[in-house]
Amino acid sequence: MTVSHIVAISGFHLGILSALLYLLLSKPYKILQNRYFVYRNSKVDLFLIITTILLFYMLFLDSPDSLLRSFAMLIVGFVLYDRGFKIISMQTLFLTVILLLVFSPRLLFSLGFWLSVFGVFYIFLFLIHFKHLSKIWQFFLVEFSTYLLMLPLALALFGAFGIYHPFSIILSMLFILFYPLSIFLHIIGLGNLFDGLLQSLILLGETKHVVPLSMPFLALHIAFSFWAIFKKLGMWVLLAYSCGIFVYALYMLY
Repeated sequence: MTVSHIVAISGFHLGILSALLYLLLSKPYKILQNRYFVYRNSKVDLFLIITTILLFYMLFLDSPDSLLRSFAMLIVGFVLYDRGFKIISMQTLFLTVILLLVFSPRLLFSLGFWLSVFGVFYIFLFLIHFKHLSKIWQFFLVEFSTYLLMLPLALALFGAFGIYHPFSIILSMLFILFYPLSIFLHIIGLGNLFDGLLQSLILLGETKHVVPLSMPFLALHIAFSFWAIFKKLGMWVLLAYSCGIFVYALYMLY
């Protein structure tokens, strides 16, 4: 439970991989551009190269629904950014969801897809309401915020909670470094180097208890979530409500 949602292939992986590819390709591209094709738009070219690589990566993994959502959002976000629109907005998320449902209606019944959507929804809520914070504070606090805001959904749908569950916040941060390192280790033939550690963490996360959350409480959480789109007060109420659910979950362990 502690690491299973992190190591499972998702949009989180695609985001890290796209950032890694940009860092690796941007400098060589700039050198070639300055020498051979100064007239080209580097942002568009790098986007096309990276999305092509990510497309093959997604197809290789049989296009998991959460990965498909992330890939589609990457494309929609770049198109909006290229035309001067703000991409950290609910409009970007809603447009992506609508387009995916139009082209693939089966996603309407995919739990993985909707959990991925809500994950991005809560990340955007935080970034929209707390955009005045420094990037460093945003990096740390968005993990705590997303964990708390996703917790009521997780309890209502799965009902599982353990004392080690909150440590997934720290593991999510560390995974940003671990994932590129893991890719490099696989390339040089040492991909099993951290298998023992991962197995230990997975076994540690298996220590859990049933902490159910009834549907009326979930409905109230969702209502607060949509209120938070429009009002910062709604965001504070949502965070306070989620903290209350977290305290309730801890209480139910004893």
